[in-house]
Amino acid sequence: MIQELMMRLIDLPEEVIRSKMDQERLRDLANSIQEIGLLQPIVVKKKGDRYEVIAGYRRFTAHELIGKKKILANVKV
Repeated sequence: MIQELMMRLIDLPEEVIRSKMDQERLRDLANSIQEIGLLQPIVVKKKGDRYEVIAGYRRFTAHELIGKKKILANVKV
């Protein structure tokens, strides 16, 4: 189910797959999201009253970078 979630309710997984991100490419992604919008929702799983990122770590980080308060997410139960 696709939902718009508050960023503050989403946690990163304890073990992030991408330990390093190219900052220039991240900035490009953030600019694209700011200009066009998010083309593909991130994927999260419900953990109690919070959520954890399953897929879309870069998109989530780009949202943080540009100060977005909400993000589209595909919520897996």
